[in-house]
Amino acid sequence: MTHTTVKVNSSCMITYRSNQYSVPPKYLGKRLLLQVYDNYLYVYYNTELIVIHPISAKNSMIHTIIILLSVNRRSKSRQWILKRSQKKT
Repeated sequence: MTHTTVKVNSSCMITYRSNQYSVPPKYLGKRLLLQVYDNYLYVYYNTELIVIHPISAKNSMIHTIIILLSVNRRSKSRQWILKRSQKKT
């Protein structure tokens, strides 16, 4: 498991391994923690999981949000989130 800290750019994107991944606009300019696990990029603000992206093997790709975790979904399990993200890719 890898941890990295990144800053959200003016396009509401973060960069990981030459790929860009989107985050919600409210995190513009903030520092976020990235956790890499099982080819997924988990993006946290403080301790709150805000988005999950599958990691692309291709370079210079732009990825939009596949899952936004809202207050209503915080109780969902990691397995539920992963199943949901796999359906949308």
